[in-house]
Amino acid sequence: MGREALQRAVDIFETQQALAAALSAVLRKPIKQQHIWNWLHRDHHIPSDYCPAIEHVTRERIAATPSLAGTPPVLAAELRPEVFGLVRGGAVA
Repeated sequence: MGREALQRAVDIFETQQALAAALSAVLRKPIKQQHIWNWLHRDHHIPSDYCPAIEHVTRERIAATPSLAGTPPVLAAELRPEVFGLVRGGAVA
């Protein structure tokens, strides 16, 4: 689930580089395109410290981009349900 959610975040930003730049700006520390690639292809998970920031930047990008109107943001709970407790049908998934 996390990889698919992260790929949706990349799709919202159009490139891994753009997502990394947005995260760097919010977190005030360097996040490189290689981090995003590693989370998608090597590590197969996103460090939980970054999940709220990914949720934040996807919400901002959607709000600022008319063509993305109606697109759901990527939730921290989608990225790491075991940490942030994605709730489905009254139960933690």
